[in-house]
Amino acid sequence: MSDLFKQGIRHQDLWLWDAWSVHRNDVINLFALSVPRVDDDGHSIRPEQRNDYQFTIIRFESLDRGISWLEVGRHRQPNADCAYQSANVWSGSVADLNGSLVEAFTGIKTDSPERPFIQSIYLAGLDDDFESQSSICLVSSERDYEQIVEAGYFLQPKEELGSVKGEEGGCITAWRDPFIFNASGKTLMVFAAKSAEGEPAMGLMEVIGDLPDVHARLCPPVTLLDAEDFTQLEVPKIVFIKSLDAFLMLCSTTNRQSECQESSDVDNLLRLYWASDITGPWKPAGTQTSIIAGVDLLFGATILEIDEVSDRLICIAPYTSAADATLALSFAPRFFIDLRDVGTKQQVFAYFD
Repeated sequence: MSDLFKQGIRHQDLWLWDAWSVHRNDVINLFALSVPRVDDDGHSIRPEQRNDYQFTIIRFESLDRGISWLEVGRHRQPNADCAYQSANVWSGSVADLNGSLVEAFTGIKTDSPERPFIQSIYLAGLDDDFESQSSICLVSSERDYEQIVEAGYFLQPKEELGSVKGEEGGCITAWRDPFIFNASGKTLMVFAAKSAEGEPAMGLMEVIGDLPDVHARLCPPVTLLDAEDFTQLEVPKIVFIKSLDAFLMLCSTTNRQSECQESSDVDNLLRLYWASDITGPWKPAGTQTSIIAGVDLLFGATILEIDEVSDRLICIAPYTSAADATLALSFAPRFFIDLRDVGTKQQVFAYFD
């Protein structure tokens, strides 16, 4: 019988990071990336070593709005039969679109030890038990390289794509973390990317058709007013807030300059933006900053629910590897963001129960 985790998820067997979620039949389903804390030979796996292993996407369920969680088990692993997800699977999203469960996720292909992180965005249809029924590689940074660059995005030279050293000695190239949703009668996807100028940006595409006959229309990257303050935008989540008549984007950012940096030298932050249109302009949710206060050492958050009665967001996120050893790469308890603070306070604050 699976353990019931309360006030967060501290898993004794798994490291957990990056979160996404979906409501289904009054149940909140939470997904996270994971690797074992100990390998098959009994040797400890340190958090900073996790990219050396294949990830498993784990699913949890909550019946009480995120206070407690029951582990359901493995949701997705790399698929050796699909070239662009044969090496690994990275973060994504699951959405209930008009009664159908649809998943978007990042597939990783390894070309060589020097190029282990070639990223592609996948789309999959799920049944009511969250089992994959079909999947397609929607846009690959390798296969669709020219199309991506022509649409205004930055990718490192094709012969260096997915370099273990990052792009030009910097961060691993961003073409990942797709979040799929409906807006204005369209199925849209935002994701982590960079503009042609190399600035961190929110990628945007329209998903046209139904699986398996589906294709993507790339839209220009969406840059943010404070993009000079960080080097990577990651795991974006978007919701429409009726009381604000605006979209909100919750995302994580890092100022990492090199993949060789120690975690203690890197700032990992949660940020919140708002806009009347998906294409922007996206303004910081605080009048002075997009950084959310009160959530130090949390990264890769998800919005569990829009609480319209209390006019707040209910969110959850894992701790970074820079947290205390008892907390690192585990989930904190849920936290809340008062929507009345958006656009009215200098900085938006998060608070816990």
